[in-house]
Amino acid sequence: MKRPSIRSLNRCSNAYTSTRSTLQWLSRCPEPTCGCQPMPANLDIDHHSNMTFSPYRDHILVCTGQKDWASKIEMDTRTGPVTRHIKTLLGPPGKRGQTKASGITPGKYHNPYSPHIITNASFPSSASSTSATSPAGSSTGDDLPTVPTSVYLFPSFKYVTLPHTASLSVYHSILDALIQEFVYKSNLAASQTKKEEDIIRGQLEGYQGNGVNLISQPVDEVVVLVCGHGGRDSRCGALGLPLQKEFEEKLSYASIRVLPQQRNSDETAASNSARVGLTSHIGGHKWAGNVIIYIPPTWSRANGHSLSGSALWYGRVEPKHVEGIVQETIVGGRLIKELWRGGMKLQSAGAGTRWEPITSDSS
Repeated sequence: MKRPSIRSLNRCSNAYTSTRSTLQWLSRCPEPTCGCQPMPANLDIDHHSNMTFSPYRDHILVCTGQKDWASKIEMDTRTGPVTRHIKTLLGPPGKRGQTKASGITPGKYHNPYSPHIITNASFPSSASSTSATSPAGSSTGDDLPTVPTSVYLFPSFKYVTLPHTASLSVYHSILDALIQEFVYKSNLAASQTKKEEDIIRGQLEGYQGNGVNLISQPVDEVVVLVCGHGGRDSRCGALGLPLQKEFEEKLSYASIRVLPQQRNSDETAASNSARVGLTSHIGGHKWAGNVIIYIPPTWSRANGHSLSGSALWYGRVEPKHVEGIVQETIVGGRLIKELWRGGMKLQSAGAGTRWEPITSDSS
């Protein structure tokens, strides 16, 4: 099946396009008012080309408890098979890194009209689910995970822990439930084309849940993801930890509570808080440091917040920019053009919601 163009993915004539909020923009990031982490030296950063990103339907963020990964995360044996199996199920059949082991069917849920991002995160899985001797998501070979594995899901802003099982058939049902219940049902409600809808309906047909009941928690905190994938590119590896530390410090200075890396399984709503972690490759290494900021729909500061329910991508971020990003974007709801790669904002669509791309001329 031919992959549709980004233009066709974004083209729509729905009424929601006329309800876009007026967004505020700054041309440049304000200078810092206090000290910050040193910028790593001798990094070959592209400061000339226009930065871009590719819009997507969903981001599935797998909690691994690791701060770096193999170049191809689906080939990383340290973090277990969950990332590899999700990528195999959602990717096109025959893609490198897929596996037929454990009975996983390549391309079972592939839909070229619903592009997904699947990345690893440094966040450990839930505190009540991890093992003292095994990293979250770990396994023996290419078989079953030996411990539960947690995932963050955007734009639904949900957190789900996949329970451990020694049964291959139950494990298949758990993966089916994750994709069917938490990814494709929301995709169906927000589908933009009949082709996309028909594919999703066909994949949902006959699904009965198979007795699996996955419990989700709302994600009410801001989630900041810094690309720190040194196993893929040394520039991201060099900038990842300094930027993570800088965000944690400057968020705290802004009276935003910085939550622990590890989320508790019984964690309650966390308003006015943020969680900062490293993520694997998100594209654009030449624009390191790359940062994704997920601002939940429930986020509101004084007088509201125009960016609630957003996915914001910044590039060429240095430690000196972090204070400005926190104060202007996370606190103030203003976007910074010099760092802007792209972004999306949740809008009502049919029976659900979906991302609508934000453009720099949408002010």
